[in-house]
Amino acid sequence: MHPRLAPAAAALVLLLACGDSDTEPSGGSPSTGGAGSGGKGAGGGPSAGGGSSAGGGPSSGGGETGGAGEGGSAPLLPACTLSCASANDCATASQLTDADNWSCDASRCEYQGCQSDLECQQTYLNANYVCEPGAGGLPICTLSCSTVNDCVSASQLTDADNWSCDASRCEYQGCQSDSECQQTYLNANYVCEPGAGGLPTCTLSCSTANDCVSASVLTDADNWSCDASRCEYQGCQSDLECQQGLLNANYVCE
Repeated sequence: MHPRLAPAAAALVLLLACGDSDTEPSGGSPSTGGAGSGGKGAGGGPSAGGGSSAGGGPSSGGGETGGAGEGGSAPLLPACTLSCASANDCATASQLTDADNWSCDASRCEYQGCQSDLECQQTYLNANYVCEPGAGGLPICTLSCSTVNDCVSASQLTDADNWSCDASRCEYQGCQSDSECQQTYLNANYVCEPGAGGLPTCTLSCSTANDCVSASVLTDADNWSCDASRCEYQGCQSDLECQQGLLNANYVCE
């Protein structure tokens, strides 16, 4: 995994949707949408290809699942949201997702971002991380760099040709070819094309919604549509789906 935020258990749900774990940087708000990666970029939620969005918050047991598909500008979708009485109800066992990283607002968990450089550095065991405002203003762990080689990890989607080092910060540039996506996800139906925010993302092509599914109640056929031959995530469908998928009776779909 290219480090930005260590995934918590809930992250597994949408990783199943992506066909791989952390092969592309993913981020956005704290969600089950995958573990964030070093660098900055467009936030987002689940995408058919593990949509490339480098820059965001943690995956954790709190927050929302689902959301925006590829990139950061897609419409809001029904999302699994964790209800709470206090911030302690949102916390998980990571320095980036414990109680000081959350607030409980209107009985819903709201991620507040990283709280210090040290929190990021100790989590990722890398002294080059800093905690600073991301594109939406939320403090995020960002990997500093001298060259693009400081940003890479061992995946075709996160090696040197997928990054730039701009103003001493790693900036994800997206997938570079269909082949890069197909070889990473072991599926010839993937294509590399611009996502909603313009960043090239691995996207799964389809004939029907059944071509998009994976083995979770949150990513089976009723959670997807196949539009213009592309898998489009439709969000959660019920409270029960969230509770069963995330193994926590305090989740609601809203």
